[in-house]
Amino acid sequence: MNRVKLFAFLFGGASSIILASAAQAQTQGGAQTSEVVVTGSRVIANGNNSPTPVTVVQAQELMQLQPTTLFDALNDLPVFQGSRGQFSQPNTTGLFGGGNPATSELNLRNLGAQRTLILFDGQRVPPTNALGIVDVDMIPQELVQRVDVVTGGASAVYGSDAVAGVVNYVIDHNFNGFKADASYGESSFSDDKTWKIGLAAGAKFANDMGHIEISYDHYDTAGLPSRFDRPQYLNCQLQGISGLPGGAGSATNPYGDYCNVHSTQNTFGGLITNGALKGQTFNSNGVLTPFQAGSLTLTNNYQVGGDGTQTGYNSLAAPYHFDQVFVRMDYDLTDQIRGHAEVVENWKVDTTFSNPSSFNNQTFSTSNAFLPAAYQTAMGAATTFNMSKNYLAIPLLKQVSNVQNLFVNAGLDGKFGKYNWAVDVDYGANAIHDVFYNSINQQYLAAALDAVVNPANGQTVCRASLTNSAYSNCVPFNAFGPNAASAAAINYVTGTTHYTPEFNQIDLNGHISGDIFQLPAGPVTAAISAEYRKQGFYVGSDALPSQFANCTGLTYNCSASTLVYVNSFAALNWTYDAVKEAALEAEIPILKNQPLFQALDFNGAVRFTDYDYGGSVWTWKVGLEWHLNDEVTVRATQSLDVQAPSLSMLFGPVLYNGAGQTFDLLTQQNSSGPTINIGNPNVKPETAHNTTVGVIWRPQFVPGLAFTVDAYHVIDDGALVNIQAQATSTQQTCDALGGVPTYCSLIVRPLPWSNTSPPNTATEWLDGFENVGAIETYGADFEVNYAHRLFDRPFSARLLSTWQPHYLYTVPGSPTYDFGNVAFPNLVPMQGVPSIQFTGTVNYAFTDAFTASVTERWRSAMSLLPGGAGFYKVPEVPAYATTNLNFSYKVWKAGDELYLNVQNLFAAMPPQEVSTGSNSGFPLTDSPIGRFITLGFRVRY
Repeated sequence: MNRVKLFAFLFGGASSIILASAAQAQTQGGAQTSEVVVTGSRVIANGNNSPTPVTVVQAQELMQLQPTTLFDALNDLPVFQGSRGQFSQPNTTGLFGGGNPATSELNLRNLGAQRTLILFDGQRVPPTNALGIVDVDMIPQELVQRVDVVTGGASAVYGSDAVAGVVNYVIDHNFNGFKADASYGESSFSDDKTWKIGLAAGAKFANDMGHIEISYDHYDTAGLPSRFDRPQYLNCQLQGISGLPGGAGSATNPYGDYCNVHSTQNTFGGLITNGALKGQTFNSNGVLTPFQAGSLTLTNNYQVGGDGTQTGYNSLAAPYHFDQVFVRMDYDLTDQIRGHAEVVENWKVDTTFSNPSSFNNQTFSTSNAFLPAAYQTAMGAATTFNMSKNYLAIPLLKQVSNVQNLFVNAGLDGKFGKYNWAVDVDYGANAIHDVFYNSINQQYLAAALDAVVNPANGQTVCRASLTNSAYSNCVPFNAFGPNAASAAAINYVTGTTHYTPEFNQIDLNGHISGDIFQLPAGPVTAAISAEYRKQGFYVGSDALPSQFANCTGLTYNCSASTLVYVNSFAALNWTYDAVKEAALEAEIPILKNQPLFQALDFNGAVRFTDYDYGGSVWTWKVGLEWHLNDEVTVRATQSLDVQAPSLSMLFGPVLYNGAGQTFDLLTQQNSSGPTINIGNPNVKPETAHNTTVGVIWRPQFVPGLAFTVDAYHVIDDGALVNIQAQATSTQQTCDALGGVPTYCSLIVRPLPWSNTSPPNTATEWLDGFENVGAIETYGADFEVNYAHRLFDRPFSARLLSTWQPHYLYTVPGSPTYDFGNVAFPNLVPMQGVPSIQFTGTVNYAFTDAFTASVTERWRSAMSLLPGGAGFYKVPEVPAYATTNLNFSYKVWKAGDELYLNVQNLFAAMPPQEVSTGSNSGFPLTDSPIGRFITLGFRVRY
């Protein structure tokens, strides 16, 4: 067997750990197989001596099986759970989008994308959103050679964020020639039209002393701009029926799945909520009819059917496109020193829509000019009445995010005697320019809703325009009907606002490594490394939470606490956090060529980190690699890892997520108060303990076959948790602990907590990070690789599987919830955690020109129990599987091919299940796209 060793020197953080895996690869002609050993440690010179589990995937293989983006292809690997993509975005202004609702965030083991470290060619990628998370769509696609996925803690070698693991995109530094990849795809519903173009070129120069390469990538997907594009997932909620003994979710009143869910609190035309006409609604413009209740009355003011409003107008899969340019050059400065420089720039545009804005109990004059005379008379002596309305006639809030990413790296590497050394400097700058179209100006809306007849000319005008010249251009708004308002009135009450978070990072790192002395079993190798990193964060906004409405001249629906714009963002001047680190790593051979010990090696690393905010912290890692013989290897690691709070967690500006319909458990009333994200400068780095134990078996009696199993156990204490005041668990904890400040201080009320009367309903819901969480999860990863010949043709198969049966989550004052195997954990930003997932691929070359691949993805059935509580009519979401095909045909010459890719061949749609109080409609581990067909070609010269 020919052994090919690829040494990938990864300069991320202050040092580098082993990234080793044995994978079977076929030669192009298929005559023989070769083992590819990938090594990324400064101290381990042979990839067979790695205690750290890693999955190595060739980029070419990834793109053949999923030819859209590398992010989509990587998410086919079972170790990624809860990754945030097109289908799993928060609302347009949500914190976990970080200002960009269509970000692509890789998430290992569902521990959170902020706990997965992203490297580009071994260098730490600067954050691209407010939580310090990286949108991996900024990685240049065309020249990525492979992706190494480390599953396990690696903070001792890379620093912060490597709690769940590391994803390293490795670039082909030696590409010569030209290649192109172009494709077009669309779903079987004739939507989600997707275009992709990739170009790359490379050449040597200066008598082979230098090398330059450049790539360009363009990607454009139409997505699914509205949930109406897949109507089976609209307006479904998991609810209990109110009014029955035991309450919702009890044994006698179990939760059930209900679709066609409507609100009982408002209508699209306007529901009168008090006075003589209470309970009537303007289902037609200017015409009142009795409000028709649905067939079932559910909890939290919802019902099945009826006249109430529905949700589901928001985006299902955000449309977006990006353009990337990548340039890299390296040059031999001397026989011992080589320099390199590279630049990545990415431009990305995302578009998302929100549900219509709803307002409850707005006040109207009984003499409103738009209110028909018969209804004015019916009101009797009352001078005002209240009405709740969903303003569907106003165009949906549209967020367009213009994202710019810049990453620059330059460095030197070489040899000094018997030692290897390298120094690198990185600079990253990222900006998100958000434009919000159709933002409702509440001050103008209050003025426009109060329509009167001008006694001077008999025309309908805004009352405020008669006394305040600031409203001379006010256009009266007719709210009495679904679409009674004029286009001019809608234009008057809406505006365009802007929000611009920016991030930058500078990183200096270097290392020196080599053999320091000899032991009987081999040389002791060590590496010393150091790093200095500084991050900056800035926010610009023209819709500030300090901009309150000027109520002068306004009679109704305006107070001192009324924001001009519901979606408001505080500005933040540049703030910085510097990090200084030093690390030591060593590889010590203990035994060699002894009975049952072909080799036994110890690997250890320790790192000291000093933060400007959060103090100092030590992290460490120890590992053993035991080769019993040529067939069996046992490996184990133990580590202490860290995740530091991002600048947004520490100092994030006040971020208003808008008013909603939050049910206040204390007062048993609906609150329309806004949810507000705030920073907390007192949080500290969180620490996690990682343990992995694994076995690799390469049976000699079956050439080309390899089995790997790695068990893991992660305990994260003092986890940084976004405590959401509006969450049911937060409210319950506050009440159960008698008003404990950690939780109750996040719920803003006009009166003391002990007052449970309706006037004490919450006016604001604050969300902030605290070191109060504890996360524990465990499981195992399995991998089977086989590469040989079948009927004298190249054949290969690979099975990747993950078993994660439990995911324990605890915050003080609440019970420990087990979110393992739960479809809807009810924990932002966590997604579903199926206990078993696998991806299996079979490849076969029928001829020298024609190759076919089949990929099967499967997840196990999941429970509907959020945290294991409550009773459900149908407590399980069925298992879900998709089958994908890829056909390629070589034309003209070996490097040119046509390909046809079919995702979800049998058009399996996700099981229609729903989460408590949401309209997700399906587990976010699944895709609602349906069958998707891509046709493309690749050329290489």
